[in-house]
Amino acid sequence: MPLKARRKPPVVADKVAWPAAKDRLHPKPGVIISNNVYDGAPKILQDKAKFLRVLNIEEKTYTYWHKRPYLSTGPVVSVVQSEGVKRVLGTVPIEVDGSVAFCAPPVKALHFQLLDENYRALQTMRSFTGVMPGERRGCTGCHESHSKAPYQRGGASIAGSKQPRKITPPPWGSDTVSYLRYVRPLLDKYCGKCHMGDGTAKHDFDLTARPGLLGFDEPYLIMTGRPTWGRAYQRPKNPEPGLGIAGTIMVEGYGTRDPDPVFQGVDWLAIPPKIKNAPRIVRPGPIE
Repeated sequence: MPLKARRKPPVVADKVAWPAAKDRLHPKPGVIISNNVYDGAPKILQDKAKFLRVLNIEEKTYTYWHKRPYLSTGPVVSVVQSEGVKRVLGTVPIEVDGSVAFCAPPVKALHFQLLDENYRALQTMRSFTGVMPGERRGCTGCHESHSKAPYQRGGASIAGSKQPRKITPPPWGSDTVSYLRYVRPLLDKYCGKCHMGDGTAKHDFDLTARPGLLGFDEPYLIMTGRPTWGRAYQRPKNPEPGLGIAGTIMVEGYGTRDPDPVFQGVDWLAIPPKIKNAPRIVRPGPIE
């Protein structure tokens, strides 16, 4: 094969500000910029978004597979949900042209919400993104299309011509919603005299903190209604005192293994025979 000399190709510069060992706990923030948050969003939202809320999805670092196969990710934050904690980092203002640019914490799973002037959510990102230390990343808007080029405005965006904004933290700080932090102290203060220890109403509903399941205390399990996984939730005929008084929405209290729910609420006679008589896939049930 004939060979000949050629010019050395250019080396792409590293866009990450890798921290030294002494700075590894405080890496340089990255920058996220969008020239128009309305690009790809429903037209009804045009000019209504005033702030971008930035959230961090906490990591899941271990598993409960050996204890409860269908609630397998830890740390478990709810007996109903196996999802991760979404921590509100704060908000940044959206410019009048729909652009936004802000300094983002690196190496974290981030997702966003468009907010109106009263900080009410208009649209929520259903995935997540992030930046490396010192990295600059951009997007064309909410739900950007992969099949068409973004709209090109004339000149730079307002946010792009300014220094990136800093995230304004929420007034309540960095704490997340927590049963132990916010609910349990109120139960102890206002209900404990009668419903704990030697209280006269203890036999009606015992709020004494005692071990339950997966780190949750027994009163928490009773108040949430003792949710079920992998099957439809059925309230017992003779519930124990206090069962379900929290009004928990059983978001995981349904099964997904039976194909019949697909046709619930549908006119069975209107379904084509080819679909109605299709072979069903049998999946194993939960391991008890």
